[in-house]
Amino acid sequence: MMRVLFVALACSTAAATTHAADPEPAVPSLFDDGLRIGLGGGAAPDYFGSDEYQFVPLPYFSFKHQGFGVSSSQLGVEADVIPFLGFDGGPIVRYNMGRENVKDNVVDLLPEVDGTIEVGAYLAGGIPLSDASAGAPTILTARIEATKGVSGGHDGSLFSGSLGLIAPLTDDLTLITSVSATYMSASYANSFFDISAASAAASGLTAFNADAGFRDVGVGLTANYSLTENLGVFALGRYTHIVGDAADSPIVKVRGSANQFLVGAGLTYTFR
Repeated sequence: MMRVLFVALACSTAAATTHAADPEPAVPSLFDDGLRIGLGGGAAPDYFGSDEYQFVPLPYFSFKHQGFGVSSSQLGVEADVIPFLGFDGGPIVRYNMGRENVKDNVVDLLPEVDGTIEVGAYLAGGIPLSDASAGAPTILTARIEATKGVSGGHDGSLFSGSLGLIAPLTDDLTLITSVSATYMSASYANSFFDISAASAAASGLTAFNADAGFRDVGVGLTANYSLTENLGVFALGRYTHIVGDAADSPIVKVRGSANQFLVGAGLTYTFR
């Protein structure tokens, strides 16, 4: 069975140096053993829930050898240590930028959420939906992951899952679509969406206590086009809708937006 390695690209490609703390669109790595690197740029929210946007770089890498692999995963890396049964899976280590020095002058009055080291694990797989003998097959993909803050501004957890399709339209052009959802723990919700009485007095926002629950749902589309055997280009877009207590927090409802967008493009190069 064809193995499918999902490489998180930052908020989103690969890792975006942004205040946004949400999972990014994924660029599946379908090449065999080798190294793929990429670099691009895009626009993403200033922080998760913001209605202001900033430019973000989108670097990316993925290395595979004899079924094992390591790749960029937002601001971090993940390793594929399951070289069998058509699955990818293994540990994740990331850096969450938190919420510091944001553009919104009211949200900036709230206590900062320091950057945090997060660790976790993921499992992903793919099922061909068409006959590979007729060319590259369309693949139904699935991925689940869990991460937890272990050092820094929060000790909360995120749990996310996604379904997608990888559809080769021609020998050179592949489209990747995905739908996803993210669940947050109470500790994570408190760190990013709570407003204490003291913070309400300082900022003028209403005090708010967020609880555990679904944080967001989203859809994404990525296009990969091979210019040569080694050089390629990508373009991506993602829409994320914040839900539940995260959306009801004045940080999002009053000062930001529940509608979050990411767009970006760049180049990739594969060393075979």
